[in-house]
Amino acid sequence: MLLGPVFTAEMVTAARRRRYFLLRLLFAAGLLLLLWTCCLGVRGGRDIGGELTLSESSELATAFFMSFSWITLGVTLLVVPAIAAGSIATERDRRTIEYLFATDLSNAEIVLAKLVAKLLLVGKLLIVALPVIAIFRLLGGIPGDLLLAFYVILGSTSLLLVMLSLSISVWTTRARDAMTRVYLLLIAVLIIPTVLWAWMRALQASGVGLTTIIDAILFVCEFFNSVNPLWVYGQAIGGGGGALGISLDTSAIWQMAGIHLAISAVLATISVLAVRRVHLNSISASKRETKSRRTRRVGERPMLWKECFAKSAATKLGWIGRAALILIVVVSMGITLTAFVSLIINSNQWQAPWEQFMGATATMSAMYGTGVVLLVGVRAAGLVSYEKERDCWLSLLSTPLSAGEIVGGKVVGNLYAFRWLPLPLAFTWLLQLYLNPATIIAGGFTFLMLLVTCLFASVVGVAFSLKFSTTLKSIGATMGVLIMVGGGYVLCCCVPTMIGSDGEGYQVVFALVIPFLLAIPSMATFDGMNDEGWLVIDYLIGLFVYGIATVVIYELCRQNFDQLAGRTIEKSRTANAS
Repeated sequence: MLLGPVFTAEMVTAARRRRYFLLRLLFAAGLLLLLWTCCLGVRGGRDIGGELTLSESSELATAFFMSFSWITLGVTLLVVPAIAAGSIATERDRRTIEYLFATDLSNAEIVLAKLVAKLLLVGKLLIVALPVIAIFRLLGGIPGDLLLAFYVILGSTSLLLVMLSLSISVWTTRARDAMTRVYLLLIAVLIIPTVLWAWMRALQASGVGLTTIIDAILFVCEFFNSVNPLWVYGQAIGGGGGALGISLDTSAIWQMAGIHLAISAVLATISVLAVRRVHLNSISASKRETKSRRTRRVGERPMLWKECFAKSAATKLGWIGRAALILIVVVSMGITLTAFVSLIINSNQWQAPWEQFMGATATMSAMYGTGVVLLVGVRAAGLVSYEKERDCWLSLLSTPLSAGEIVGGKVVGNLYAFRWLPLPLAFTWLLQLYLNPATIIAGGFTFLMLLVTCLFASVVGVAFSLKFSTTLKSIGATMGVLIMVGGGYVLCCCVPTMIGSDGEGYQVVFALVIPFLLAIPSMATFDGMNDEGWLVIDYLIGLFVYGIATVVIYELCRQNFDQLAGRTIEKSRTANAS
């Protein structure tokens, strides 16, 4: 029987974890807030307690469902990997997988039981919205075929994400590394092909050569777009919805669902066959491993040396993570270089190409920089919890290192681990500087904002890593805070601010949106933006808020370190005295 003791243990353990109840509560609260904003939009700022007309009811149902569907797809893509990425990696990290292998359980019973258990967890999260959708179905405005198509997309996407996360977890020894690999792969598969497709279409329209290469790249991008739920859903609804005039194309949806099922079946087969062999091979490889890392010194700061150069602190991306990261970097630099070449060729029409180049660099800086910030936060979230899981934390606490040395070393060491990722932004800045020396100021402010937001993400991750005992809890909390504070709140307050606002309040809403803040320095170089003083105000507000928040969180971690870490008073006095 496939659903045996592993499935029972997974469900019993999940039922005792408060984070899943909190996640469902937050999702339900977000739906209610979304309903409120949709009501405000339909009523035009009037009293929402009044009776709705038939047209308003249909419009409200349509607006709510379209907003709900996009948000739910986004939540699925963000939350499901965090739920499933540690399925096997956590067992390997805690060395409990060896107990499973010592039983008479087969590989299929272990892997498929975890798969079904994680699918049920995801299903319980998504089913929270079912009663609300059922009520709105009665108001009209939501075609039945649209509702069915959306849940087909949601179901096949959830299955593929769970299976993909579980498969990567089979080849990963740490939950933190497994989650990083999954998110990098999702970016490479969902975002990069879409950006690359638009880039190739622009090259075709410009009349450049290389027709065969461009067609081949377009063919590959279109295949990946055909399995991208965001792309397929956007193409299927044709930009409309319900009573507003929908053009639903279900053939692409069913085709995508079939591909998702086929890929999931292949991944499940590979995982079942490889789970035991991969673990045994990794143990043999670790015994043959030699110490080849070069020894370096960082003054008299042993904690900083440990976080920067010790092997245990390194993030292991694996070949999947490295390939995804290389693809992201190459595409980001390629888009910038293409815009630069286009500007040089059309130098006789300086104004339009210059703004096109700065627009491309602003978009690239925002997207790429935001990804760097999220990766910094994910890694920081496992710096302390990983040592707790490996029983190394008590040994560290027994040293005479002070709270400031431990927390500061982990924050700075975490930034050092991503020292090469800002290179595409530096490449973009050099191209801007070549074209216009005045952009040296814009580049400097871009790097300043990236540094401050990365410091904020690092201290938030370390703070949650100190508080929680497991890496998955810490990563989930860190991702939630970074996404919500760094721009997710706009989904909640953007519509109410637009309604009845003179425009200034709407502009202030974006003062903490990290992608927007990273794009402001490049946007400020547009001629039409020279008089937009609110851009500078938003930038200064964001810089001030994130800077102050970083200092405050760091000081709270340092001052409350003994309580959070479980260090005794005697050890604390010894550390401070030294």
